[in-house]
Formats: sequence, structure tokens, C-alpha cells
Amino acid sequence: MTSIFDEETIADRVNVKSGPSGLRITDVRFAEISGAPMDCALIKVSTNQGLEGYGEVRDAASKTFAAMLKSRLLGENPCDVDRLFRRIKQFGGQARQAGGVSGLEVALWDLAGKAYGVPVYSLIGGKFRDRVRIYCDTDMDGKADGKAMGMALKARMEK
Repeated sequence: MTSIFDEETIADRVNVKSGPSGLRITDVRFAEISGAPMDCALIKVSTNQGLEGYGEVRDAASKTFAAMLKSRLLGENPCDVDRLFRRIKQFGGQARQAGGVSGLEVALWDLAGKAYGVPVYSLIGGKFRDRVRIYCDTDMDGKADGKAMGMALKARMEK
């Protein structure tokens, strides 16, 4: 007779996103994005369980600084976000290098959320608002006067 408490039955009923304690970073890669509306680098952090976390090298920083941190993250559990951030933040400083550190931290939070199957906001203090006003940058190139810029802003708002 099979009980609902049999090991196989329980394992079949558990929704597991991953095995967070066994999760390890296996690779960090970059993709250059051009003209969106500026150039930046997208970061992809891969793991041994097939989960991938994404971040962006921010504020016109070079991916070179983020790439130098790869060796400090390989083999680590990405769910240990605070410990890993403290390990790499010393290489960010107040300058452009901080864009790479920030992008890697975002990728780690993305992985932690995916590993536990919850939105990242629930890991960092919970939901705070029901609505958020969105800011959308509008490129100024080719809009030499107020009328041209106004039309561009109107088109952006319609999107």
C-alpha cells in the first residue's frame, strides 16, 4: 500500500525551481548592445543548474571592469548576494567601474529570485507599492527646437 507520505510521492508534489544550496556560478559572459539608445553591455551569469541571471553594465562603464570580477564569482553560490557583493564592491569605487559591479549585483539578485521562484522584491524587503511611475528617456538628437522635441515626447507618451 502506498501512503501519501512515501518519499517518491512527496518529491513528485514539491515544486522546486532549483536546488538553491547546490547552485554554483559557472560562467559570466557579456553581449554588447548598440544604439538602444546608447551603447551598453548586457551581463549573463550562468549556473550549474541551467539558471541564468541578467544585469547591465551601467552608466557608460566598460565591461572590462565587470569581466575582471569573473574569477571572484566562479564556483560561488549566487544566492549569497550580500556576501558576493561585499567581495566585489571594492573594485567599483565612485567611478565608471561601479557600473560593472552594479550590473553583476543585479544579475545575482535575478538568479536568487529564479532559484527560489519568487520576485526579487520579496527577497529584499517585500512589496512596497502597488503602482510605480515610469520614467522613459527620449533621445534629443535631431530635435533642435522645442516643437520637434514636443512632438517626439508626444509620440513617446503614446507608446
